[in-house]
Amino acid sequence: MDQLRALRLFSKVAALGSFQRVAVDEGITAQAVGKSIRQLEDHLGVRVLHRTTRRCSLTQEGQSLLDLTRSPLDELARALNVVNATSQQVVGPLRVSAAPSARVVLAEPIARFCERHPRVRVELVTGNAFADTVDQQVDVGFRSGHQPRGDLVARRLFAVRQQLCAAPSYLARHGTPASIEALRQHRCTGFRDAQSGKLWPWDLPGADSAFAPDPVFCTNDPETEVALVRAGIGIGLLDDITAASDLQAGRLVVVLPEVRPADLGFHVYYPSRKRLPQRTRAFIDFMAAQLSGTA
Repeated sequence: MDQLRALRLFSKVAALGSFQRVAVDEGITAQAVGKSIRQLEDHLGVRVLHRTTRRCSLTQEGQSLLDLTRSPLDELARALNVVNATSQQVVGPLRVSAAPSARVVLAEPIARFCERHPRVRVELVTGNAFADTVDQQVDVGFRSGHQPRGDLVARRLFAVRQQLCAAPSYLARHGTPASIEALRQHRCTGFRDAQSGKLWPWDLPGADSAFAPDPVFCTNDPETEVALVRAGIGIGLLDDITAASDLQAGRLVVVLPEVRPADLGFHVYYPSRKRLPQRTRAFIDFMAAQLSGTA
């Protein structure tokens, strides 16, 4: 028996005096109302209503039950109304997850969203490991790489290009590889997936098989990998979110520019399309509009 539903229907019968009138008000059958009341009486072991063919009236035990439950039911109804009203407004806390390197992409759009919706309080939690939306209570996540899997809704917002990069100082010491085969003789860095613990292979078109360098340095943090490549440790396969400023400033240069590694994606993900609070829906739609197709 759904005790809360039974008490709510009992309260309505007491107020309206008829199973039929309650049924019409609730959009159910009079038989369903009667069944719920009978289950309540069976549970209590007493009758709570006197019934005639046309009307219902409270027994003494029914009146006691009504007196004891009227205030809690009213408070519950008010609480539900408050939560429902809040969920329809763009207001409240919003917990967002992203990798630290994504701040260059997310900072300005989040700032504009907060300016447009000042009653939303955004908390950005950064980490390279994929954030579990349930365990970490994340409302919306952003992730660069392969599309998030599992019981999630994920949407690719734009392509993330990968490029083979090195510091001019490294190339001055070791030379510039002229082919993928020549690349195998060079010192390389690696990126270790924070979830699986596996090194990402280099998906280089033209290679006989997946290019899996034996890295002199590996990490699960893309910013650290960029920093080490910039310091001259070796050649790295870097994404254009993290390496953009160094490439523009000449601190890094592209190696084998004719080799175009497979693109990754920048994704937004969240637990479900259904019953999202309005603040969450507004944030997802706003960020998607701001970032979709970003170069």
